[in-house]
Amino acid sequence: MRTKAVAKKHMNGIATPGLKIEDGVPLPTDLRKRTTGITAVMRQMKPGQSVLLPQYRTTLNAGAARMAARLLGPEGFQFTMRTVEGGVRVWRLS
Repeated sequence: MRTKAVAKKHMNGIATPGLKIEDGVPLPTDLRKRTTGITAVMRQMKPGQSVLLPQYRTTLNAGAARMAARLLGPEGFQFTMRTVEGGVRVWRLS
């Protein structure tokens, strides 16, 4: 595996951390096998069911739910989310 050090400064002059660009790192074959707890719950839901993601982590939970919906979309799952009292609620549509 070959690595190259990234330039000390970004093109607009902002310093960047010591990141390395790497060649030859294999891409994971199936990202759907690695799921968060929210993805696993959303995969088990039936159309018409919903789950409330608690408010104490609203932004993080909403982001994870959006990503889960994108991962599950090709499998035929459809979801919608709304901010409600107490957090974010996710409904399975189909």
